[in-house]
Amino acid sequence: MKRQKVLIVEDNATLVHMLQRFFDGLGFDSDYAYTGKQFTQRLREEHYVLIIVDIMLPDTSGFNIIKKIRRFNKEKPIIVITTDEEIESQIKSFKEGASLFHKKPIEYTLLREQVFNLLRKDSVDVEKEIGELVINLNSRTVKKGNKDISLTCLEFAMLEVLINNAKSILSREAIISLLDEDGCEKELTSVDTIVCRIRKKLGEEIQDSIIETVRGVGYRIRSGI
Repeated sequence: MKRQKVLIVEDNATLVHMLQRFFDGLGFDSDYAYTGKQFTQRLREEHYVLIIVDIMLPDTSGFNIIKKIRRFNKEKPIIVITTDEEIESQIKSFKEGASLFHKKPIEYTLLREQVFNLLRKDSVDVEKEIGELVINLNSRTVKKGNKDISLTCLEFAMLEVLINNAKSILSREAIISLLDEDGCEKELTSVDTIVCRIRKKLGEEIQDSIIETVRGVGYRIRSGI
């Protein structure tokens, strides 16, 4: 059985090694990113059940990392680890969307309980029902009736962006920006292509699609389905 993965965003190599051993002992595989750039690359490659983020990074801040994650995923468990004891940093972490704040040096017994508590809460699948579709944002699966629909990472990311912004009409530029935070390529012409691929896989015609084209503006999830 494939083990779930954790991403550690931390620039201290010694601490990264210790955290990887810690998570291995808990039954998780882990990847690491020393910089914000590496973080973005990792998200292109893998799906993570939990992200550990340091506040101070060489090329960005942990606050920016959290903000990027929350733009396309409102539910992902995020634990901030930092030597910064200022209450303002804790408040800002939570405002940006952190799930928990853990001060260094790390108390591994406490961290263990925090991890399992977060993942127990997150284990309740986040399902969205839209018409005949059942979309699970945790397992990243789509069903239409009894049929499993296979979407690529980019196609699912597009669908997730639209679902998370269901009350809004998103321009192509806004969609690209949100997909870029998910590590997806930034090409204006790709948005229409991705929408067409999703519709084809769902067996939908344009007029009946859950993704509604708003002429001259962009796309949104069709209401009233």
